[in-house]
Amino acid sequence: MAFPCTDVVYSFIVSNGSGITRSGINLHDTLPDGLTAKSIIYNPFGGNENVADQVVSITEMVVKPGIDTIKLLVSIDENALGIYKNQAHLSGLPLALGSFTLSDYPYSFLEKDSTTLMVEPLDISFIEEEFTTCKGDSVFIDASLHGVNILWSDGDVSSRKWLVSPGKYTLIARTKCDVKQVQIDVKGDQVIADILEDTLYIELGDYITLHGEYKNIDENVTLSWISSEGNSALSCQQCLTSEGQPIHDGYYVFLVKNAQDCYDSDTVWVRVKKDRSVFTPNIISANSDGQNDKFYLFAANQSAEGVYLRIYDRWGNLVFERNQFALNDSEYGWDGTFLNKPVVQGVFTWTAMVRFIDQYELVLHGDVTVIR
Repeated sequence: MAFPCTDVVYSFIVSNGSGITRSGINLHDTLPDGLTAKSIIYNPFGGNENVADQVVSITEMVVKPGIDTIKLLVSIDENALGIYKNQAHLSGLPLALGSFTLSDYPYSFLEKDSTTLMVEPLDISFIEEEFTTCKGDSVFIDASLHGVNILWSDGDVSSRKWLVSPGKYTLIARTKCDVKQVQIDVKGDQVIADILEDTLYIELGDYITLHGEYKNIDENVTLSWISSEGNSALSCQQCLTSEGQPIHDGYYVFLVKNAQDCYDSDTVWVRVKKDRSVFTPNIISANSDGQNDKFYLFAANQSAEGVYLRIYDRWGNLVFERNQFALNDSEYGWDGTFLNKPVVQGVFTWTAMVRFIDQYELVLHGDVTVIR
């Protein structure tokens, strides 16, 4: 495809498969109306060249074995439009080859058919005039047209160009007799996501509330929260405000995507302090006076639970056992009795296991003295 007032190059491929040099070979071509021969820009066979208007001839060429190409520069007239067929004539061949032959268009299945050139009006309407880009995106414009000169508003003459930022761009396509112009508007559709919290410091077992915000040209957006590995999802994945109970150091990502598939995200880091301190009395006065009457486990972390508590006398007999119980509650402790009778005063040993909300299990042991 070509355009009026531009130049094209006709290529005549000459093949000599006889294995010997042939001399006295002649090429003749008469171009159709609307095309004008300008010059022979490449001729590896020598001979006498003549170029005049629509007629091209080269006589007395010497063609060595092999394949080479003659290249002819042709100008397309201002009023030329439509399909133009052209076929060259090669003469001076050996009689065994028929003394002459016509050129063949190599891109068709027909033999000895003419070469076709399509000439169309200059048209750059295929270039879109408006683009919407996401944050960090660019637009690639390919205005490659044979024989057409390109000029951008910034002075660039490249036919292929990246438009790397939002703005208005002017592209001018020019031939010797025609000019087309297109205005390209690149709009930046930058959705912005934000989490009001930056970093949170919490105790193991605490709940957090996260608050997301966004900016977009409309309300047509999709929201989502993403948690780091090991932490459970938040209570509402598609809400601006959501709650969760992190049990490990990690992050939560707030992701916003709009109707143009542009997206943005923000991240909040959560630091979880894991205090695994467990306290027990080393002496109880089991006299029912309401003060220090029971032995029980007290944990700094309110989310821990007791797995078991076992108490033994000096001879190794089990005098108390409690399984799956709450910490920090004397109701689940030992009151210094065995089989509903007060034990004798003295030292008793104990062992216990505590499980935290992150499934960490802590085994403890010690002794407690019972007095009256």
